[in-house]
Amino acid sequence: MSALLSVQNLHVGFKGSHGPKVVRGVSFSLEAGETVGLVGESGSGKSITAQAIMGLLPASATVGVGSSIKFREQELVDAPLRVLQYLRGSSLAMVFQDPFSSLNPTMKLGEQVAEVLRIHKGMTKGEATARTLELFEAVRLPDAETKLSQYPHEISGGQRQRVLLAMAFACSPALLIADEPTTALDVTVQAQILILLRELATQSQCGVLLITHDLGVVAASCQRVLVMYAGQIVEAGTTSQILSHPRHPYTQGLLESLPPLDGERVERLSALPGQPPNLNVAVAGCAFYPRCTIGEESRCTTIEPQLLLTDDGSHAVRCHFARPRPSR
Repeated sequence: MSALLSVQNLHVGFKGSHGPKVVRGVSFSLEAGETVGLVGESGSGKSITAQAIMGLLPASATVGVGSSIKFREQELVDAPLRVLQYLRGSSLAMVFQDPFSSLNPTMKLGEQVAEVLRIHKGMTKGEATARTLELFEAVRLPDAETKLSQYPHEISGGQRQRVLLAMAFACSPALLIADEPTTALDVTVQAQILILLRELATQSQCGVLLITHDLGVVAASCQRVLVMYAGQIVEAGTTSQILSHPRHPYTQGLLESLPPLDGERVERLSALPGQPPNLNVAVAGCAFYPRCTIGEESRCTTIEPQLLLTDDGSHAVRCHFARPRPSR
C-alpha cells in the first residue's frame, strides 16, 4: 500500500546565481492517520518544505530537477494550478503559526469558514453557516454562535487558532500540515490546541505533518520525528528513538539544551555553539561540522555524509561518526 504523502529528493532554491539552496535532497513519507514531527532551528528549511508540498512557494523559488512530491500517488511538482487549487482545502490543508495574519481582517469569522464549504462542498449559504457553527462547537470555541458574526480582531489568539483548525478540518482533509501552530500562544493555550489537533486528526484519520522547534510538542504529539538542519534531514526515527537514543550530534545538542523531563535539577543547561551555516555559500562536506564536537576535519569537511539506517533498520542518521548519546 502506497504512502499518503511521499517526498523524494526534494531540492528548493531561489533564483539568481547566488540564490540559497534552502532544501537539499529531502525525502520522507507519511501514512494516513500518522503524525510526523519535522523539527529544527529557524532557517533549517522546515517551512519551505511545507510550502513546496502545498504548492505555495514564492515566485522566486525553484524546485530542482528530479524532485518529487506525491499525494496519493498524484505528482504535485509542476502540477497545474487548477489541480492544486482543487486539492488545497478539500484534501490538503495547512495551519500557519500566526493565526491573525492567516485570517481576513475584513471578513466575519463565520463567513471565512463558510466560504471554504461553499467552494469545495457546493453548500448553500444556509448549509455552510450551519456546518460552520457545528465546526466552531467541535473546536470548543466559547459562545460559538456569537463568533460567527465577529471579526478576527475581536477574539484572542487561541480562539483565532481554533477558527483556523475549524477551517482546516471543514472538508475533512486527508493531510494536514501544521506549521508551528502554537508558537504565538501561551503555554496553557498551546496544550489545549495540541490536544484539540490530536483529537480532530484521530477522528478523521488525517495524516499530520507537524512542524515545530519544540521537542516537548513532538513528545506529546508525534509517532515519528524528522530532524532537519541546513536544508537536510539529519536524523529520522520513531519519537522514542529520537528522544531516548539520539545518534546525530545536532539532535543530541537540541535535547541537551532542554531541562530534564524527569524534573532532575541541573546547574547549567548546554547550548549548541555557533550558528547555522549561510546557505548562500555552497556547503562542502557536513554542514554541521563547524558546530560539532565529535567530527574530524579530514573527513567531515570534504565528504558529505549520507542518511543511512542504523542497525535496527528504522532509525536513520546523517553522520560519519554517529554514536549513542552519553549519559547525563
